[in-house]
Formats: sequence, structure tokens, C-alpha cells
Amino acid sequence: SEIDAQVLSLVQKDLPAWKRKNLPLQAASIISSANDPLWKLQDVSQNLPSRVPYLVEVDAPPSLKTDAEYLQHALQLPEGADDGATRIFVNGREINVSRT
Repeated sequence: SEIDAQVLSLVQKDLPAWKRKNLPLQAASIISSANDPLWKLQDVSQNLPSRVPYLVEVDAPPSLKTDAEYLQHALQLPEGADDGATRIFVNGREINVSRT
């Protein structure tokens, strides 16, 4: 969308790629360690461009990267699924979502 392109443009303009590489893990790290994770998630997602300079300085725990790599491998899309496929999990169980 246009907003996504604007955010990406702002982030790319000011930071080299190597500093942006772990941004998702850094964001996950501060969200999961916050006193109020839901509020922190809202804050980061709604104010990403202004939060990036802080996020890139966060050291994400190595265990978070290991967990993310495991989940990425374990939750790969089934054969023949398109890249835009959505999978939703609640309490570790996949919910069958059909797009119409």
C-alpha cells in the first residue's frame, strides 16, 4: 500500500541495510519484554519510522533469533500455496481460514 511504501522509504533513507536486518527481532524483543506488551505493540506498529532509531540499538537475545528461525522452518507454507497465503494459529492450533 502507499503507507507501507512511505514507511519503507523513510526507514531505508536513513539506515543502511545491515542496521535494518534484525529490525523485526529487535521489535519483538522490546514488545515481549515490555510491562504492557499490547500497548508496546500498538506503539511500535503505529509509530515505526520514529521508533526505528531506538529499535536498531536494541540487542535481541540470540534465543529469539533461534526461535524465529525454527518457526519459520516449521511453519513453511504447504506445497502449491501462494506467497500471500495467511495462516492463523491460536494456542498452537491452526485455524482454517478461507479467503473469499
